[in-house]
Amino acid sequence: MALHDRFAHPIEINGWVNGNLYIQSDEQLGIILIPDDVRRSCGMAEYNPNVDLKQPHCYLACMQGTRKAILPVHTSEEQALFRKLITTNNDFKFNSKSAHGSSRAACEWNKHADNEKNVFYKVQSHQFMLPLLLD
Repeated sequence: MALHDRFAHPIEINGWVNGNLYIQSDEQLGIILIPDDVRRSCGMAEYNPNVDLKQPHCYLACMQGTRKAILPVHTSEEQALFRKLITTNNDFKFNSKSAHGSSRAACEWNKHADNEKNVFYKVQSHQFMLPLLLD
C-alpha cells in the first residue's frame, strides 16, 4: 500500500523537494576563501565576526574571508556607482589592457564598498585566478 492510498484527498505538489528530508552537510560548494595577498591588493578588509555579522550576505563574506561579500554588480546603488566611476575615473576605462589600471579600479571600488550600504566588494578576476593557477 502506498502513502497516496492512506489519504482521502491528497494534494499533490509537483516540482517541489522537501529539503527537510535530507541530512545537512558541512560542505561549502563554490565559495572560495580569498587569498590574503589578493584581498590586500584589492583593498578589501578581512572578515571580523564581531563587527561584520549583521551585514547583508555575512555568511558569504565569512566564507570568502572579506568584510563584505564579493558579488557581481547587482544593486541599484552599485549600478549608479559604476556609471559614476566609468565617467570620472580613468582606471575604469576598458580600452586599456593594463593590469595596473584594473587593479586600481578594484581598489577604488572597494573603498566605496567600505563606506556605502548595498555596495559590495569586487575583485579583478585574472588577478584572483593567478594564484590558483600557479598552485
